[in-house]
Amino acid sequence: MFADAPLMSSQIQRAVLPIEQWNVFVWGRWRDLQQKVVNFMTHFFAALFMAGLVGFFCWWLGPGLISDYGLRNETLVPVTDMQITEAKCRSKLFVISFCDIEAEGPRQGEKNELSYLILGSMGGENVGLLRSLEHPDVVTSNIGIDYFWNRVASFIVFGGLLAALVIGGIIGMARGGDEVQTT
Repeated sequence: MFADAPLMSSQIQRAVLPIEQWNVFVWGRWRDLQQKVVNFMTHFFAALFMAGLVGFFCWWLGPGLISDYGLRNETLVPVTDMQITEAKCRSKLFVISFCDIEAEGPRQGEKNELSYLILGSMGGENVGLLRSLEHPDVVTSNIGIDYFWNRVASFIVFGGLLAALVIGGIIGMARGGDEVQTT
């Protein structure tokens, strides 16, 4: 009985070795799977966040561009029944200018807000509200009309950059974390 003990222990040692190799194999694969899931989720949420930014960007600037596109060849006259309550343009790094104009109409609670994103520096410009003779219900500003093509270019550039980030996130998801490095 005791003579079989060394034989039993060597058999046990031989049996344990494959189990250890199996554990290394399984846990190594598990870590790879974990890393792939983490990479996928990171790209997914990055793409989702950037898609949200693209949506916000289009919601913020799109309606004004579409409205001013329709007004750009029409006869515009100054608005006399509305008053500008706030107009400010902020330049960032002398490359981008954000302009916000708020105006109130004659009726209680009637407000009009205009927002512009312009490539280049702005400042010291006189702001006036304009209205079309053909469409008197649509109000814009002289800045919106004067810088229309600049606004279109800035919309395309920044919208394109955000869309490229969304596409990059989707491509990263499609790869599924193939760039996993094992140590």
